[in-house]
Amino acid sequence: MRRLGSGRWMAGLHKRALGFGAAGLILTAGLLAGCGLNQETSGAETKTEVPVEVALVARGNLQQSSTINGQIQAKVEVNVVPKAQGKVQSVAVDVGDVVKAGLVLVRLDTTDIDAQIRQAEAAVEAARKGLALLQAGATPQQIEAARAQVSQAETNYNAAKTNLERMQFLFAQGAISQQQLDAAQAQHDAAQAGLDAARANLSGLEAGARKEQVEQVQAQVKQAEAALNVLSTQKANFTVTAPVSGVVAARNIDPGEMASPAMPVITLAQLDPVLVQATVSEREINYLKPGQEVKVQVPAVQAEAFTGRISALSPVADPRSRGYTVKIEIANPKGLLKPGMAAQLQVGLETIENQLIIPVQALVDKGQAMVVYIVEDGKALEKTVTVALETQDKAAISNGLAEGQQVVVSGQNYLRNGDPVRVLTGNGGKVQ
Repeated sequence: MRRLGSGRWMAGLHKRALGFGAAGLILTAGLLAGCGLNQETSGAETKTEVPVEVALVARGNLQQSSTINGQIQAKVEVNVVPKAQGKVQSVAVDVGDVVKAGLVLVRLDTTDIDAQIRQAEAAVEAARKGLALLQAGATPQQIEAARAQVSQAETNYNAAKTNLERMQFLFAQGAISQQQLDAAQAQHDAAQAGLDAARANLSGLEAGARKEQVEQVQAQVKQAEAALNVLSTQKANFTVTAPVSGVVAARNIDPGEMASPAMPVITLAQLDPVLVQATVSEREINYLKPGQEVKVQVPAVQAEAFTGRISALSPVADPRSRGYTVKIEIANPKGLLKPGMAAQLQVGLETIENQLIIPVQALVDKGQAMVVYIVEDGKALEKTVTVALETQDKAAISNGLAEGQQVVVSGQNYLRNGDPVRVLTGNGGKVQ
């Protein structure tokens, strides 16, 4: 019973094996038949068209330009210093004020020099009276009055002499300025002239007028007047005025502080027009000349470029930067451009005229050569070209293309010579 069962099981197994073998044979045949069909289809396939955008090769001019960074400056900047030394009495302006030439900016205290002027005026008056008395003849009362004038003049002279000696000592010690010493000298000279005039007046009254005496007193009058004029001129120096019209760029002093000729008290700037100063390279300098028009971008003010002209061009390079300084003058009637603002100059460099122009993105760098792809009869043809000049967006081609051809400007990096292409519409085929 067990052997019989075992034989039937083996027979069944043999039949299933035969069944599997037949089925496997049929499946293999089907797969082979299927593979033979795909190969034929694959052999019949055509290459897929590459979508591209094109631009026309056109003849024109091309200029290479350079962007140069610069900075706006005041065309004229004046540091205003007083001609005299003294305490500041008042300051009439502040930063940002617009002033006209001649406007009073700062006043210094004039107490001391006012006293000296009054003394000099008295000396002039005494000299003139003495001359008048000498010319008119004297009375006893006049002689007595003249003696009193001599006494007063001697007192004034002694005081002025003592003051001058003290000032000379202080000046030698560096404690006072030359201007203060000059004022003391002027005071001494005025007192000396007054004393001489008073003595001459008395002498003339007592002895009677002679021609020589009259001439001497006349000279003393002139000397006293000259001393007064010196003091009056010095007083004018205690008022500081604007030497030019402009805007107050800096105020460096306040009332109560000491001013001197060694320190600017006010800085004035002229802001219409302004200057843009920049440094250009040795290559760029040869494309620039005085009076040349230049476009200037000032991002802080507006997007549109300002138009300026080259007002100065350094012929010598800076030894440290090896660059050349260029200054461009720009009208600034609204005061929008302010010193310190950043500016960018657009400077035209090399120019090529009547050349074939294409968009620069059409160029494909093959390492050993520069190529472009043109479209003819629905195919991309590779052309080796010679680039004569290249800018940020265009290239001038001197060899390898013809006017009117279509160059691929989008999709060219996926092309090989002879690939079929499909031109996308929308750019009109114009050079971009």
